Amino acid sequence: MKLSHYQNLLAVSAVAIFYTNLPLYLYRMGVTLRMEAPKHWVLGLAAASIPILYMQCFAIDVRRLPILIWCAIYLWVSIIGFFPSLQSDLDWQGLRYCFFQVISFFTMAMVFCNQKAVWWARTTLIATVCVGVLLNIYELFYPMTFTPSASMLGSAEDGLAIPGRSAGFYLNANQAATALAAGMILAVPALEQRWRAPFMLFVGVGLIPTFSRQGMVAWGIAVLGSALTRKITAKDLMVSGLIGLLLATLVVLPRWDNWVNLWQHTGVWNKNIEERLYWFMNPTIEVSAYDIASQERARLTARAWDSVMNHPLIGLGTGASLSGWLPHNMYLLFLLEHGILGAAVFPLLILATVWSARGEAKTTGIIFAVAIGFMGFFSHTMLNDTYFMTLFSLMAAIAATSRETEAGNLNYAPVQVPPTMRRADYAPGM
Repeated sequence: MKLSHYQNLLAVSAVAIFYTNLPLYLYRMGVTLRMEAPKHWVLGLAAASIPILYMQCFAIDVRRLPILIWCAIYLWVSIIGFFPSLQSDLDWQGLRYCFFQVISFFTMAMVFCNQKAVWWARTTLIATVCVGVLLNIYELFYPMTFTPSASMLGSAEDGLAIPGRSAGFYLNANQAATALAAGMILAVPALEQRWRAPFMLFVGVGLIPTFSRQGMVAWGIAVLGSALTRKITAKDLMVSGLIGLLLATLVVLPRWDNWVNLWQHTGVWNKNIEERLYWFMNPTIEVSAYDIASQERARLTARAWDSVMNHPLIGLGTGASLSGWLPHNMYLLFLLEHGILGAAVFPLLILATVWSARGEAKTTGIIFAVAIGFMGFFSHTMLNDTYFMTLFSLMAAIAATSRETEAGNLNYAPVQVPPTMRRADYAPGM
């Protein structure tokens, strides 16, 4: 097997395994008890990627892949930030997480950093996003199908195992929605123009069963950004919307009463769903008495902010957020751990992934950066989630290879690509 083919295989495997959250899902379901997820899976990918890493270390220009520079800075910040911490077991765990994150970013970025590998990764991403959407829709009618029991999860917070809120393999409805919305952003340009709007609407339908406000707003950002940058046309969006509305009228409305009875009988129609529906009918940025989730997040955010104000310069140290703070905010997380300088960690990661993008990749990068930047206000686990690490690394590789892509005038259209691709069209210079 040629080394380039092996790299393509690794790229496909990385997306299929890590973007789908398969390692953590199998671990929580008790299928892979001997493999601590996802650490051992990532180490396995790193070991399998040694030939690629060896080749890339001599061939890659670090300036084309700024995420590697960010990894070095982040690692030093985490090591230095460990000293003012209490150096408890949780703090040591937080430092180990930082090393794990750097290994993941480095390995995946190197595996993806090739035009043909990027093509295969994005094609695989289209398929995995579609699978995620179908699992969400299926779980709406068969609730808790893919959700392990509370004893497997360890706590309700770990999986948000709420009947009626689909999560698929992501275990958490909010994370399922954000993973699909972010994955859609990188997948859309790989489709032919006429399929982009239907694909985005299809993903939008898959977000509905999650009842995730964060995910739906991120999806809206992606659709608006794609329309403004002409990745999709108003005509295609309108036609797809009308077809979707027609299908909803013919399929959903006649069966609505039967479905509501089914949801009530299976526990899908519950208090949490009613609170979410109330918010969608009465949207507000203020904390509502009818929204328990927002009340809890506001309480935790206020508690974390008070701690930041007490230690504004150097923070509480690496791993402090694991001691029960749960700020639900990436920016606040790094402020809490590293003080005022920590506020730049997450924005610099976003900037590093898109910095070298050119042409089509530049507009994709802008949409990705805005959507991810928004998601960061509502999650504190993005650097621990393998699907987001996969997307960050893939976006960095897309940006790094964009100059050659533009020079070769490559056309990423997997829907129309025959099984035997022409090397001149898809991998110049290889």
